[in-house]
Amino acid sequence: MFANLQNNVNSPSQNPSNSLGQLQQIINQLESVKPGTTVYPESQKWLQSARKKQQEWQKK
Repeated sequence: MFANLQNNVNSPSQNPSNSLGQLQQIINQLESVKPGTTVYPESQKWLQSARKKQQEWQKK
């Protein structure tokens, strides 16, 4: 999913609505990671980054 998002971001025919939708899907997946799991701390870093990018894109 991250690869698809990166391709959309780099594409000259980028569809902002589609990219925001994909980013929201990523955020939803990251939010579903359970606390106490080994991947939880890393997922929180990705989640913070994804939310920041979402805010940036929504301002455009």
